[in-house]
Amino acid sequence: MTKFSGESIIFDSSAVMRFSDNRKGADLVGSFLESSMNNKTSAFISSLSVLEFVSLVGGRDYKMACTPLELLKRSNVKILPATESVCLRAAGLRIKYGSSKISTADWIIIATSLENNSRLITGDKEWPKINEARVTVI
Repeated sequence: MTKFSGESIIFDSSAVMRFSDNRKGADLVGSFLESSMNNKTSAFISSLSVLEFVSLVGGRDYKMACTPLELLKRSNVKILPATESVCLRAAGLRIKYGSSKISTADWIIIATSLENNSRLITGDKEWPKINEARVTVI
């Protein structure tokens, strides 16, 4: 059980990548997946994180890139779309923070976590500066 048990969480593509490659933070992601499988945590991933992950890993092997995503789905991780509301919130955040270090896709992922009142699990050290978001950097 994780210290965030019962909390809704969203995985960023960097968290999925670390889990897939068994790098630093993989154990925490694994704990969240186990908690999600046991219905103790609601777990999600943004459709943009899916795009980022499959694009990055798929450059090496598309089929291999889809394997961790299938594991996520079997672990009750739901894929959330980039809705109009999410995109408008992302635009507002981008204007407010004016950070060129955070990509448009990442703003949408951050906004997805806010729209769904979820903790964001990421490997991106820049994201905790976003005051509105509950971010855990792995």
